[in-house]
Amino acid sequence: MAILKSRSKREGHRFIGVVVAPWVFEYITLYALAYGTKKSVLYKELMEDWVSKGRIRNTDDVMLRELVDRIKESIPDGMGLKEYKESIYKELNSNGLKESYINLVLSEIV
Repeated sequence: MAILKSRSKREGHRFIGVVVAPWVFEYITLYALAYGTKKSVLYKELMEDWVSKGRIRNTDDVMLRELVDRIKESIPDGMGLKEYKESIYKELNSNGLKESYINLVLSEIV
C-alpha cells in the first residue's frame, strides 16, 4: 500500500491518463470555457458513452476471445508454457485486468 498516495474521492474508480493532439486539447478547452464545464467531465462523458455503445458489439466475452487469440499467436519460440503464462499474468495484471479475466485467459492457453 502506498503511504503518500492520495486516495480517490470515488471508491473503486480508476484514473486514466490520456495524451491528445493539440487541436483536440484546444477544442475541448474552448468548449469547457464556453459552456462552463470541466474538461474532466467532458472526457468522462465521452468515455462512458463510447463504452456503452461499444459493449453492444464488443461484449466482454468477445474481447476476451480476441485477447486469447492474440496471445496464442504471439508465443515466443523457445519459451516454456509455464514461463509464458507467468509472463502473460504479469502483463495482464499490471494493465489492471481483473483477476477472474486473467484466470480465464490463462486457462485457454494450453
